[in-house]
Amino acid sequence: MKDETAAAQWYRKAADQGNEFAQCGLAAMYREGRGVAKDPAEAIPLLRRSAASGRSDAALALGMMYANGEGTSKDSGEAYFWALLAQWDDEAKVQAEALLGALAKSVTPRQIAKAKQRVDDLDFG
Repeated sequence: MKDETAAAQWYRKAADQGNEFAQCGLAAMYREGRGVAKDPAEAIPLLRRSAASGRSDAALALGMMYANGEGTSKDSGEAYFWALLAQWDDEAKVQAEALLGALAKSVTPRQIAKAKQRVDDLDFG
């Protein structure tokens, strides 16, 4: 689709300039193969940059990707970290808590502690 291809190009330009909305949008396009070749692995660095800018939807998407091994190997500890990070935002809270609940049986107490420490170490100021 020509319109989606053009949208992906514009998203790429904005994402490369640090726009966290465009990073998240382009990542979704890579995950779904809309306007670009489907490549979930390409979405991961985009989502990381977007989540680092405070987008909880990007953090939630990363959590789901790590939980499911989408574009990366499955990593329950990493998934737990991103879900913890996403739950601060009311819009992502319910889904993030559901993901945390789903991960509860697959994470160790050490992974949980490490994820919580990583969140505590972040400085959004």
